[in-house]
Amino acid sequence: MNDIFVSYDRSDRNKALRLVEYLSSQGWSVWWDGVMPPGQRFDEVIEKALLAAKCVVVLWSEESIKSRWVRNEASEGVDRDILLPVFLERVNPPFLFRRIQAADLSDWHGDPAHPELKRLLQTIGEKLRGESKSVQHREPSTQFEVAKQRPLEQAPATPQPAHFTARPRKPAVSQGHITFIHGISNKPAPETLLKNWRQALGRDGGLALSANGISSTMVYWADVLYGDLADSQSAQETLDGTNRSLTTPFEAGWRKDLAGKEKKWVDEFAAKLKLDEGEDADFALPGAGGGRDLQQAAVPWWLMRPLMEVFLRDVHHYLFNAEHSPRAGVLYRIQDEIRARLLKVLEKGATKPGPHVLVSHSVGAVFAYDCLKRVTSCPKVDALITVGSPLGMDAIQKKLTPEYSREDGFPSERLRGAWVNVYDALDPVAGVEARIANLYQYKSKTVIEDIHEPNYGGWRHDIHKYLQGPVLRARLEKLLGL
Repeated sequence: MNDIFVSYDRSDRNKALRLVEYLSSQGWSVWWDGVMPPGQRFDEVIEKALLAAKCVVVLWSEESIKSRWVRNEASEGVDRDILLPVFLERVNPPFLFRRIQAADLSDWHGDPAHPELKRLLQTIGEKLRGESKSVQHREPSTQFEVAKQRPLEQAPATPQPAHFTARPRKPAVSQGHITFIHGISNKPAPETLLKNWRQALGRDGGLALSANGISSTMVYWADVLYGDLADSQSAQETLDGTNRSLTTPFEAGWRKDLAGKEKKWVDEFAAKLKLDEGEDADFALPGAGGGRDLQQAAVPWWLMRPLMEVFLRDVHHYLFNAEHSPRAGVLYRIQDEIRARLLKVLEKGATKPGPHVLVSHSVGAVFAYDCLKRVTSCPKVDALITVGSPLGMDAIQKKLTPEYSREDGFPSERLRGAWVNVYDALDPVAGVEARIANLYQYKSKTVIEDIHEPNYGGWRHDIHKYLQGPVLRARLEKLLGL
C-alpha cells in the first residue's frame, strides 16, 4: 500500500515532480504516473494505486481543473475522506471540491520553510497516522479568481505510463553527471549552494536532474578566499545580495605591496574594471544604451564596486597563486588549493556512468579552463559549459600562457566533446569580450559555440537566472544525452 497518491495534469509535470520528490524525501511512499514497466494497462494501474493509497493529494491548476482524470481521482479521495488539495495556481477548483481547505503552493519553489508546505506536511502526517479522520472543511482563506471555462479534457487515446515511487525516491539508472563550479563572491554552505543550483535548473518546467537520473557535485572554494560562510539569502549572486555579503570594506589593501610585472598586471586590469575612477561615478553596463530595456540602465558605483573588487582579487590570487588567510590559523596557496579541490571532484565525477559535463560560472570558468588546459593530471570530461565567463579578457589570457594560445586554446587534451559558452551581453563580469569562440580555437578552427542567453534585471551575472534560460537548459540536456 502506498502512503500518498498524487493527482495532477500532465502540463504541470515538473511542478508535480518537485513536490513528489520532497514528499518522498520525508520517508513516505509516493505514487504518481511517472514511468511504468511495460506490459501493464494504464487504467488498471491507476485504479489499483488509487484504491491502495492512504492519502490523495490533488494539484489544482488552470489545466487540472478541466481534466476528467484529475476530477475522477479527486472524487475518489472525497468519497474515502482522504483528499488533500494543493493549489499550484490561484484558481477556483471544481464545485464539488471548493469547501475543502487547500494548501497554497502557488509561490513555492522548493523552500522547505514555506508555511503552506509545513501545513501540508503536518496534515499528511496526521492523515497517515490516523490522528485526523478528515481535513478541515471551510471556505479557503483566500478568494481566487474564477478560471476561464474551456471544454473538459478527454481521456488520452494513448495511455501514459505510471510508476511507483519508492522510499526514498531514487532513479533506477544514472544517466549522467554534472560537476558544477561556482563563481565570485561569498557563498552559503556547499550542500545549500548545490541544492539552490539544482532547483534553479529545474524551476518552472526546466531540467529536473533527479527525475532524469542525473547526479551532480559542486566544486566549492568560497571558504578559501572568504571568512565566514554567507547565509542562505546571499546564495544568489544578485547585486544587492553580494553587496550584503561584503558587510565590511573590502580588503583593497592587498594591492599596496605588489611590485614589478605583478603590480603592472593588476593596475591595468583594475583600470579596465574602472576601479580607480571617482567614487561618484556610475557604472554603465557593457553595451547599455538609450531606447532599449530600462533595466539596462547604469548601476550605481557604490553597488558595483564591491563586486569588481572581489572579482579582481579572486582572479589575481588564483592566477598568481597568492598566499591568503581567510580566517585565523588558516593559510592557503590559492591556485594550489582550488586546483586540488577541482581535480578531486572531477575524479569523483569521472567514476559516474553516462556523460560527464562540467558547468562553470563566472571566475569558476577560469579555474575550470586552467585545469583542463594546463594540469596534466586533470581527469577528462565529456563537455564544458562556461556561463558568464571572463575568459575573453586579455589580461586573463596572458596569465594562461604558454599553454594557451588563440589558435590552440581549446583544451582538447582533456575535453572530449563540445564547449558551449553562455553569456548575456550586459553581464559585466563577462565583459566586452563575452564571445570567446575566436579566442579559444582548435588548430586555428573555431569550434566553441557562443550562445547569447538574455538575462534580466540590473545585475546580469546571477547564476540562478542563467540556469533558468531555455537555451542553456536545451544545450545541457543535449550534452547529457537526454
